[in-house]
Amino acid sequence: MKKSKQSKPKKPWPTYPLFWHRNGQWCKKIRGKHHYFGTDARAAHEEYIRVAEDLHAGRKPRHRRDDGEPLVKDLVNGFLNTQRQKEANGSNGGNWYDECVRVSMHFAEHIGKDRQWDDLDPSDFGRYRNHLCRLHEPPTVSRHVGIVKSVFKHAFVNNLIAEEVRFGDRFKKPSEREIRRHQNTVEAENGVRLFGEDEVRTLLDESSGQLRAMILLGVNGGYYAVDCAGLSIQMLDDEYTVSLFPRNKTGMKRTVPLWPETSEAINEVLNGKRPTPRSPDSENLVFLTQRGNPWRTEKVIVDAATGALVMNPKTGRPKVQRKDAIALQFSKLLDRLDIRRAGRGFGTLRHTFRTWADETLDQHAVDRIMGHKLPGMRGRYVKRIEMTRLRAVTDHVRAKVFG
Repeated sequence: MKKSKQSKPKKPWPTYPLFWHRNGQWCKKIRGKHHYFGTDARAAHEEYIRVAEDLHAGRKPRHRRDDGEPLVKDLVNGFLNTQRQKEANGSNGGNWYDECVRVSMHFAEHIGKDRQWDDLDPSDFGRYRNHLCRLHEPPTVSRHVGIVKSVFKHAFVNNLIAEEVRFGDRFKKPSEREIRRHQNTVEAENGVRLFGEDEVRTLLDESSGQLRAMILLGVNGGYYAVDCAGLSIQMLDDEYTVSLFPRNKTGMKRTVPLWPETSEAINEVLNGKRPTPRSPDSENLVFLTQRGNPWRTEKVIVDAATGALVMNPKTGRPKVQRKDAIALQFSKLLDRLDIRRAGRGFGTLRHTFRTWADETLDQHAVDRIMGHKLPGMRGRYVKRIEMTRLRAVTDHVRAKVFG
């Protein structure tokens, strides 16, 4: 006697995501594999919704409990709230907060934002690191791993979770050897991130006005573009021969003896046709654009039609447009001189200064000029470095440039 063939049931509604399989169960093909969810259509749909996020991401679905344990998204939100408070009180910069948002959100979406924290095991973190290595270079992987670990450390220290998370031996930052190998590869392709003496002289000869003064500050004392943009008149002595200001990133004091060429260039900027500042906040800045604005600006984006702030859906904050006119003008100069290549920018002047300054073998003086913390206990006990030592460093670098 032949077995009667089971009739194929209809989908409960047109957009029902599962299909009926001939074995009598509702099924879904995900990432090339069939997954079965039972014979009852509505129960199958509920089970599919529960595990869909994990299956589509290539993860093994875990049992979801309802015992009040925080989810991954809860830990991420707690961490980001603390970082936002640090940004508000000036402990951290806005760029760092934005980076924390990008990295932690990427981790939550990949690992499963609705997973319980104690459902994660070392294999989950190992797979996430493998995913990072396919997307990013070692320095970026290192930053991602550090921020993700900070999320769980913050949760443990603030008593959001009962015990420290075990990341396993695979979820580590790339070793120094891996980073050096990456740097060697980049340098083999693009050259060392450094300007030669002839290139620095060419940059100075082919620039003028404010840009030339900023290039001089870059190679005279390792100034970044942000240092130049934020340089105020109060940070200079009366003769424009010394610059004194704390480094924004570390809070360390910087004392930079200025070359005669640098002092002369700054004097020409301040006593020449200096643009009229457009706002009171810009009155004391040494460098202003032709329209009287700072060279680095942050502008909150507003919808032209409604006048409302445009919000970033991931961070919940208004979108901000950042503009660095110094980097833009310097890049144009590199293009015009045909000496631009990957990895080269205004920050390369700081690399160049440090490389040449280290030839003096006075590390403490170099650190004070660049705003680095003195190593070890010396940072606590060394209270002063004589100006003669600082000038010996900057004079050595000046000789490399001007002979």
